[in-house]
Amino acid sequence: MTALWESPERLAWTLWWMTIIGGVGAGAATLCTVAGYFVNDRIVTLQALQTNRAIADQKTLTANALEEQGRLTAELRSVSERAAELTVKAQDAERGISDTYDFNGAHRQRSGGRNAMTIGEEFSVFQTIQKLYNNQAWSDLRDLCEAQITKTPTWLTPHLYSGVANLRLGDLAKGEERLQFVVAHAGSDPAYADASRILEQIKAAPPNDMKH
Repeated sequence: MTALWESPERLAWTLWWMTIIGGVGAGAATLCTVAGYFVNDRIVTLQALQTNRAIADQKTLTANALEEQGRLTAELRSVSERAAELTVKAQDAERGISDTYDFNGAHRQRSGGRNAMTIGEEFSVFQTIQKLYNNQAWSDLRDLCEAQITKTPTWLTPHLYSGVANLRLGDLAKGEERLQFVVAHAGSDPAYADASRILEQIKAAPPNDMKH
């Protein structure tokens, strides 16, 4: 029946014939019936549109909620891991236990009253790191430091130089990540003060304008 309303000419022609055949009363009744069908059909259409929109809005809200939940879960996991790490360090400090690397790669271990320092492969790597830095061989410096981070993740020097190399290569996010790690783990060690200084420069100027 809806098709009658798509063309005024068709509707007028139909009503005229209905009037001729069934009289004005019958035609009017038919008109009301047709109009009723049209209105009902429109109501059903609008209700369907409203329902579909509500479903779409709900799906969007659900997706956003799930994304936020995932982000919060990851952040909570990171904070929990950091808290556990700090707890272990505090316990080790109380017992006089430490296992660290000097800036130049010397490995220092302390357990109770016993202290030991080892000059191993890391010291040689440090010499290469300095050479690459002085030659501004940023790609090679980054690759060497990233490989060394995998081997000795607690040695902060490769993190520092990787941060610098990544900044020089235009990878701001990775550079900041490495420098933030140094700041978080170096404490007040003056050997790594450059990490904080460079991060401050990042806030003040584009990476390619910084002088290290």
